[in-house]
Amino acid sequence: MFCSYLNKRFQQTHYAGTISDKKEVNSGVFKGSVLGPILFLIYVNDLPLSLTSTCADIFADDTTIGTSSHSIDTFVETLTTDLQNVLSWCNSNNVPLNVCISHIDTNSRFLQIVIMI
Repeated sequence: MFCSYLNKRFQQTHYAGTISDKKEVNSGVFKGSVLGPILFLIYVNDLPLSLTSTCADIFADDTTIGTSSHSIDTFVETLTTDLQNVLSWCNSNNVPLNVCISHIDTNSRFLQIVIMI
């Protein structure tokens, strides 16, 4: 039963009274499904293992990595290394990467940045 949930699925589009041909869906899970979020979390569960110096928080389909440092050089090196690690993980696992810098805190005694993946 589980294989039938992920294999041999098709989709088509209805727009302005026109229906497209059916196309096979080769990846992903049904949007709005009960199993979708669970399967996604299982799929990305090992992403934090690819990080060497930053922390990852995973919630639903959002992953945030963050770091802080007293030194801008250390900060940039740490973040660059782990972003390269995330990119490698994404490429290896066929996960598209959409990077958005969501928060930069320069008012504290640490330089902090949070990047949502």
